[in-house]
Amino acid sequence: MTSAARRGHRPTVAAPLAVLREAAAGTRRHRAGTVLVALVVATACAAVLLSSGRAVAVRDAVLTRLDEVALRTVVLRVTSPEWSLPPALVDTLDRVDVVEEVTGFGAPVDLVHADLPSGTPVAARTAYGRGFSSERDLAVAGPQAVVSAQAAADLGLGGRAAGALRDPDGAVVPVTGALEVPEHLAAFEPLVLLTGTAADPGPITVVVAQVAHVEDVLVLETLARDLAAPPGPDLLTIETAAALAQVRMAVSGDLLRAERATLVLSVAGASVAVAAILLVLVVLQRKDFGRRRALGATRALVAGLVLAQTALVATVACAVAGAGTWVWLHLTAPSGAPRPALVVAVGTLVVLVACAAAVGPAVLAARRDPVRELRVP
Repeated sequence: MTSAARRGHRPTVAAPLAVLREAAAGTRRHRAGTVLVALVVATACAAVLLSSGRAVAVRDAVLTRLDEVALRTVVLRVTSPEWSLPPALVDTLDRVDVVEEVTGFGAPVDLVHADLPSGTPVAARTAYGRGFSSERDLAVAGPQAVVSAQAAADLGLGGRAAGALRDPDGAVVPVTGALEVPEHLAAFEPLVLLTGTAADPGPITVVVAQVAHVEDVLVLETLARDLAAPPGPDLLTIETAAALAQVRMAVSGDLLRAERATLVLSVAGASVAVAAILLVLVVLQRKDFGRRRALGATRALVAGLVLAQTALVATVACAVAGAGTWVWLHLTAPSGAPRPALVVAVGTLVVLVACAAAVGPAVLAARRDPVRELRVP
């Protein structure tokens, strides 16, 4: 009870700190009810995190796997030597928001080690675009070549990005540097790049584009086909992981629906249990509430005390349960623990639901008739 209530005055506005102190004192006086509410709220918070939280972690792991670079790559291939893709297509795709990297390749030319005519040939291409770590990789001066580590090994360069190669016409092409192959171009290994500049990229027969998300693959496929505008339907093929993009969207939707169902059931069960416990406590403490009303406490103050007690107990219970569950999932769950932001969001939701469930009991406590409750038979 507040100091104003002890003096017999009817307070109009209760100081928030005084209400919190009285709420804390009330939780200590009624330990049994406090423990029951704390257990229900903590169980609800832990249940949501163990089910929905774990499901979110699993979903993130699955979607991350489905978001691998190989699944986010769209490859356009020209199937006829009589037609090629314009370099402007690479520039246009590079300006599309969903595209992260795009590279155009010219027609392949087999090169061998200049001193090993019978050695293993490796296809060399001109390149146009931003798909590499530096401009030097794409634009070297003169008829030169840069090679990947795998290409250097296959060509017999002794693991070094140095030496000379020979084309089918007998022309010698010096190797001037190593090439770091981006992940989305790994399918083109072993990779050797010849001179390819913006001024003279040469005919482009292959375009490789990497999108930001798997679901963007279908969009880029349609856009790229429209921009390429081949004279005939058989002159261009587009390779995508469109089927996996659809699988990703289906998996995301199924997991999201399961998470929502678990969340609703857990929170609904907790709200019913909290409301039932508080109703019992209000009935057991009806004389205490009647005494407060007789000493001048307003109905708003009595209702505020019940809500403050519930919020205080629920906050502590969610903090302990959320931290403990996150640590346990972090140590034991194969998919890892959910993000801390999710733990905070779940805890906040459970606290709000507990407070909402306490509104009915709080109103009932505030409406106790002091004359009736304090009447001596």
